[in-house]
Amino acid sequence: MELDTRPTGSCGPTITTTESLGSLRLNTPDLYSVVPYPEDHWSRAQSRRCFKTDESAVQVTFTDVDAENNVAIRTLDSLAELRRYRSAQMNGLRIVSLNQRNSWRPLNVTQEMFQEIVDIAGASSDILELSLSFFQKSIGVEEGFIGAPLIRSNHRSIEIAYILKYAGVKPIEEKGKDNWVLRQTGVYQKYDIATKSSIWVLVHPTPGCEFQNRLIQFMRSPDQPARLQSNPLLIHSILLGTFFPLWRDYLAHYEHKMLHISNPTVAAQIV
Repeated sequence: MELDTRPTGSCGPTITTTESLGSLRLNTPDLYSVVPYPEDHWSRAQSRRCFKTDESAVQVTFTDVDAENNVAIRTLDSLAELRRYRSAQMNGLRIVSLNQRNSWRPLNVTQEMFQEIVDIAGASSDILELSLSFFQKSIGVEEGFIGAPLIRSNHRSIEIAYILKYAGVKPIEEKGKDNWVLRQTGVYQKYDIATKSSIWVLVHPTPGCEFQNRLIQFMRSPDQPARLQSNPLLIHSILLGTFFPLWRDYLAHYEHKMLHISNPTVAAQIV
């Protein structure tokens, strides 16, 4: 499937001003955005400890697919490397991946590195809302919170951004604790209508999570990069197909526990 050369309708107002974050810092606030004042976001991100305070163990991975469907993967570990790499030409598909060390730790980038990623993507300020869901914490707060998905379009591009919450199983069992957990992945996509190219920013809860591994494996298969080029929405399908099936097992697990609590006799018969 391929998107039309022009969006058929707008899910938000058509924005005629320059939309990149660098311009938004200088121009009037984008009052159609969920983040109309980017400076407020950075203050909130600092108070929530969303980013690392130094460049120790920082990491960003760029995966580029060119017009001939050649795949290049490069890992960058400093702001200086990120700034040097931003000049690399992008004329097909680009995926920028960053992660937390674990789901209760800050993102493995500094604030300055995240700002650079936003500028490289040419993203509107709405992308900033994604980072607020990934922060330092000591208890499982905000596990039930999820913001509204974003879809914006104009004559130049289409932007999609959302947080996907999903159930997962811890790889290591802890005695007396439940192995099921709730995790999240942040997704941002900008599709350029003229060039038919996409840039993605994917925020993962852990290094090497199942979706990240599956996407890399998919892109390394001989014929699959061409499919990603021809279907700009396919990565969303890979994400949803990876995690949606787990909800059934998660709900069945807790349903079984609740049956034991509410009616042990009936639960014993079911087993």
